[in-house]
Amino acid sequence: MEIYLSQRQKKERKKLFKLVFFGCLGAFFVLAETAIGIIIYSPLFKVENVEINGNNGSINAEEFLSDINKVVENQSKIASFLSSKNMLAWNVNSDVLIKYLPVSIKEIEIKKDYAGRKIIIEIKPREKFGVWCSGDESISCMWFDNDGVLFAVAPVLEGNLINKVDDYSGRNLLLGDKIFETEFNDNLIKIFNLLEKTNLRIKSLTLKNFELREIETSDFVSPKIYFSLRIDPAFGLIAIETLKKNGLEKVDYINLTVPNKAFYKFK
Repeated sequence: MEIYLSQRQKKERKKLFKLVFFGCLGAFFVLAETAIGIIIYSPLFKVENVEINGNNGSINAEEFLSDINKVVENQSKIASFLSSKNMLAWNVNSDVLIKYLPVSIKEIEIKKDYAGRKIIIEIKPREKFGVWCSGDESISCMWFDNDGVLFAVAPVLEGNLINKVDDYSGRNLLLGDKIFETEFNDNLIKIFNLLEKTNLRIKSLTLKNFELREIETSDFVSPKIYFSLRIDPAFGLIAIETLKKNGLEKVDYINLTVPNKAFYKFK
């Protein structure tokens, strides 16, 4: 059965539809505005405190926090609108965050404590493994960690108490650079560890030709020991210990640049 509506009924139905539609739309905006107000002004989402854990004094906490706030607020328009004072803005990815922070920081993790209205920043600073020094006329030195990353200015060191590399290869490395590619850097760390095991108290190495990827003990060390950064130096420990028994003072140099072979020369 078909139902026919008069023009008047059609107008009333259309008017009722508009009232319902705009009423629902108005209710939606009221709810949205209320939700936004809760997010912005509710104490639940307000950051009352930011706690930084793991700082060993290598960074300025105030400057560090200022940099983090900028990264958090610049990650999106919503985060910028909420600001770093709002817990919900702190959804920045750690991998993204680390790119904008001091190179002295190796890892970072952001945690949110809603109950305590607190942001907890867990950082892992880079640890000093040794000092890299350029060998030009105006000597400059930087600390590097066991990843080979140069992360802080270091003093010009004398003596043989701290792991040190004097680089005469002519390269111009800056803070944030890696001394070598990962494979070669791993072997550099192994060389220092090997020397530690020998109890020879050798901590200074010299790089003369970067292309060869070979490194040697400093000139004031006797006997001179040559290493290749292309190979694991572990096999050299037996050779050095054997020569120690016969008297290292009689040895001019030890060459460990060939895998599993040790060449040496007596004075």
